[in-house]
Amino acid sequence: PFRCEGRGHQSPLLWFMAKAAVLWTFGYRFCPSCHQYSNAGWFDEQGTWYCEECQVNCILDLFDENFATAEEEWLLVSGARLAVRVPLLAGAVLATGTRR
Repeated sequence: PFRCEGRGHQSPLLWFMAKAAVLWTFGYRFCPSCHQYSNAGWFDEQGTWYCEECQVNCILDLFDENFATAEEEWLLVSGARLAVRVPLLAGAVLATGTRR
């Protein structure tokens, strides 16, 4: 089988790391909120860097009278957690029954 092992073939991880290093050198940082690189922004109290647009949106949300965090649907969340535990419980019961 044909395999490309020439000089032009590079790992995607190496390409990503090189891109991040070049952008960081020119003052660009990665914003974890919008997943984009930007050279305008601030660090928050925990040391996480956010771009200018995300910071402004966060501040506007703080002063918005109608802003409320989305509440989880407790019944749906509880049902999903129970559904995940059922196969684990069944496997544990079967495993203890076969040890005798």
